[in-house]
Parts: sequence; C-alpha cells; structure tokens
Amino acid sequence: MEMQDARNFAFSFRTYNSDKIIRDTTVTGNVNINHALLTNVLTLNNIHFKDSFTIKRSSFKGKLVFNNCQIDSELHLISIATNSEENQKDSYPDIIFQNCTINKIVIINNCKIINGISIKDNCRIAQLCINDLLIEKGSLQISKSNIKQLTGNRLEVYDKIKLFENCFFEKEFKLLNISCNEFEIENCKFKESTHINTIKSIKYIIYKCEFHKDFTGSCRGGMSELKLLETKFRKDAYFHLTPKKETEITNELNFYLSSVICESSFSLNGTNRVFNEFQVHFTKDIKGLFVLRSLNIKKCRLTGYNFHSQFEFNNSKIYFLQITDFFNYDRLSFFNLKYFGDESEISISKSDLGKTSIYNTNLDNFKEINIIESILLEVIYSNVIWFSEKKLNLNKDLGGILCDETKEVYRQLKLVAEKQGDKTQALDFRAKEINAYRNTIRKRFPKRMINDKTILFLGLTNNFGLSWLRAMILTICFVVILHFAIIISMSSELSFIPATSKSDIILTWDIYKSNLSTLPTFVDPTHDLSKIYPYHTFSFWTNFYDLLLKIGLAFFIYQIVISFRKFSKN
Repeated sequence: MEMQDARNFAFSFRTYNSDKIIRDTTVTGNVNINHALLTNVLTLNNIHFKDSFTIKRSSFKGKLVFNNCQIDSELHLISIATNSEENQKDSYPDIIFQNCTINKIVIINNCKIINGISIKDNCRIAQLCINDLLIEKGSLQISKSNIKQLTGNRLEVYDKIKLFENCFFEKEFKLLNISCNEFEIENCKFKESTHINTIKSIKYIIYKCEFHKDFTGSCRGGMSELKLLETKFRKDAYFHLTPKKETEITNELNFYLSSVICESSFSLNGTNRVFNEFQVHFTKDIKGLFVLRSLNIKKCRLTGYNFHSQFEFNNSKIYFLQITDFFNYDRLSFFNLKYFGDESEISISKSDLGKTSIYNTNLDNFKEINIIESILLEVIYSNVIWFSEKKLNLNKDLGGILCDETKEVYRQLKLVAEKQGDKTQALDFRAKEINAYRNTIRKRFPKRMINDKTILFLGLTNNFGLSWLRAMILTICFVVILHFAIIISMSSELSFIPATSKSDIILTWDIYKSNLSTLPTFVDPTHDLSKIYPYHTFSFWTNFYDLLLKIGLAFFIYQIVISFRKFSKN
C-alpha cells in the first residue's frame, strides 16, 4: 500500500473536479479537512488511517463513500452539510460506510445531510456518537454491521431510522430526542441496555430482535403505529408514551403485538394516550408478564391461544373490547376497567376465558355486553358490579338461539359466583338464568310447553325467590280484587256489568265501603264466609271467588316464605 502523511492526503482529498477514487493508501498523522467543498463523488477505497480523520465545516455537492477503510483512532464529521440543489432528486445516501473498521465515529454540531447516511456490509465500529444531526430528505440506515456502542442525541430524520439485517450492538445503545417518520429495528441483537427516546415517530416497529438487557422506549408525541413482532426481551422492557406537551393533541395510535417473549416483565404506560386500535394475537411464542397501564382504547381486539403469558390491563378505558376466537390457558386480568364513551361495548365470542380476572370494575357502565358461544367457568372476580339483563345480548329478541346463549351465560356466571362463595350474586344470576329460559321457551315454542310456561310465569311473582316485597304487593292486590268480586256477587243490588251512570258508581262504592271493614279478615287463608256473614246465603260465584282467594293466598304466602329463605342453605 502507498504511504502518505496527513498533509499530502488532505491535499489530494481537496483537489478534484470529477468523481474520484483514492485507494490503497496508509495515512499517518491527524488529517484535518476544514472548509472544504466536495463537488462530486469521492470514494475512499481501502484506506488505512493510523490516526484521527476530521472533516469540519465542509460542504458536499457530491457524496462521500468509505469502502473497506480502517481508522485506528477517530473519524469526526463536524458541522458538515450537503447541497440540496444538487441532490434533491437523488435518493442515494450522501455518506456511505461499507465494510469498514473504525474505532470511533463522531457526527456532531448541526450536521445537515440531504439524502441520509448508510452504514452497511459488515462494518465494525467500536463507538458511534451522533449529536445534532438533521437529515432533510433521506434516512439513517445501519445494516449487517457490528457496532459496540451507539449513542445519539437530537437527531431529526425526514424519512426513517432503520437498523436491520443482523446488526449487533455489544455495549450500551442510547438514542435520545429522536424525530423521524419511521423508526424500525429488524433482526438485530442488543447485548447491553437499550434506551430509545423519540420526540416524534409516526411508525415504531421492532421485528425479530433480541434484547439481552433492559429495554426502555418512550415517545412524547406524534406516534400513530407501534408494532412488536417476533421479539425476545431477556430482561425488563418498558414503553412510556406521553404527549410532547400537556396541552398538545397527539395522533391516535395503532398497537399490534405478536410472538413476543419477555423473560422478565413488559410494561406499556400510555398515560391516557388514545389508541385507535389495540391488537394482541396470542400464540405459543408469546411468553412473560405484560402490564398495560393508563390506555384509552377505541378498539381492543384479543385473539389466539394464550399458553404462557400473563396480561394485565390497569386503569384503562375501552370503547369496544372484542375477544374472539381466544383461548386462555394462563392469565388475563382487568384492573379498574372503565368505559370510554357512552356507547362502549364488550363482545366475547367463540372464546374460553379460562382464569381471567376482573377487579374493581363496573360492567353496568357499558351500553352493551355480548357473550356468544364462550366459556366463563373459571373467571375470577372481586368488587365487580355486573351488567343488568337489558344490556346482555341486545339482539336476543331476534330469536330463541340468542336467548339460549343468554341463559347459558347466566348459568356459567351462577357457577362462578358459587365457586367463589358469593351466594347473593349467585342467587341473582340464578333468577336471571330462569328468566332467560322463560324467554327462550316463549319465543321458540310459542304454542307448546304450557306447563313450563305457567310455572315460570308464576315464578315472576317473587322474582324467582329473590323479592318478598314483590310477592307481598301482589298478595295485597290479589286480596283487594277478589274481596271486591265477592262483595259484588253477594249483593242483590249489584251485578257484573259496566256502570252506565254516576249514580251506579256511587251505589257500588257505598255498598263496597259498608263491607270494607271485612277486608282484613279475608287476608286469613283459613277464613270462613259463614262466620263473617252468618245470615247470608251464598251463590255459586261467591263460593267460587272465595275458593280462588284461598288458593291464591296459599300460593303467595309460600312465595313470600321462600323469598325470606333465599340466604338459607338448601
């Protein structure tokens, strides 16, 4: 290789008017390029710098390519800029490193690059430090390279920051105050702790990566998509999403997670950010503890098979929670779940919730709860206000099939409450189960099953054993009506025909008022008409109404008694 000192290399570096290649040279001494104008493509091919190499306050109308170069000390790019007029139609990166071995690269002091920077093809860099970098049109891309330590602060990239194709970072990885349209990490490995702080990143994608130490990611605003796919976190992973300013309105965010392994814990703190769509597709490759806090979600969709993960939703608001084709063999928990808008809805279909836990939640605040073809038998709950009948399966009136589903939901919830020793709630679910069964046979068999229909209809008199007050009120109403009928049938001046004049109404009232004192006596189911009216001859209808009254009183008294015994053991 040719040997050059720093001065001669600097002279050859500056003096060219067309595309130029400097090759196969070993440079000794510190090279300083100051206020240079690089007009065309300059390729440094197989250059070995024994000492430092600095380009400062220089302008690029062309491009700078490092190919198969070695820098034993440091490469400094300070306050450099590319010319937008010359490069505005060219998307090829302005600065390229390929197959280089460099001890340290420092890019600092308001560097302005039009078409981006590329580090690729088996570059080996001990330390890469980037501060105050503006890429006006292109991207910052690192691929197929080994960078021991990467630190950066105040990077503004028009297009994307992309790390991909088997990049390997051995030491600390820290990027702070990043702004770009897309931040993507694909097929990379990080041996030490990773910190990524974005001011704005429309898309944030991590795909097929492995993090051996703690991962911390945060975004202060502007994000619209966050995807975590086929990635392994061997330690804690933490995402924190906040607005850039407290008064700033940020984009609605789409979140998608699939095949993520977290050997410790994964936390996502939304600080009340609005998620337009939040999707988790469970597979056997999702493992670990996932804690999701303070999220406002318009649509939350859970699908797949949860074999090895524990998911916790904490203090979150959801407009539409959709759990479909979901089978839970581990743990799913909802703490302080709240509705997000007056039209909020929960839909569970073709799912087995397994050991799903619900804590401190008012399900009756949701406008609609649809549970179809699902298993709830292992659900665990505490301090839950359950939904009312009118909110469950609102389409049940369309046919008997959904009425069957409603009955099955209450049957399963009854068993869940009994298993947890919540007898009062179990009784409530039992009453709703029987009422749902009544609606089922009424709609599916409108002209049959008269026997069951009658029994279930009469069960409404005490709300299937839950309300003694309803039975008491109905008893009083029943006695008053039958007492009135008995008085009319006994009177020679009255008959069962509508009154046609005011005098008829007055006469009826006077006769009934004169016998009103006997009303309390008729409440006794063992009363005897001959003792109440000893000098009166009773007609067939009088005796019939009296018999009907005694049968009804016996029935209502029984309904009152079993209502008072609802908390007693069978």
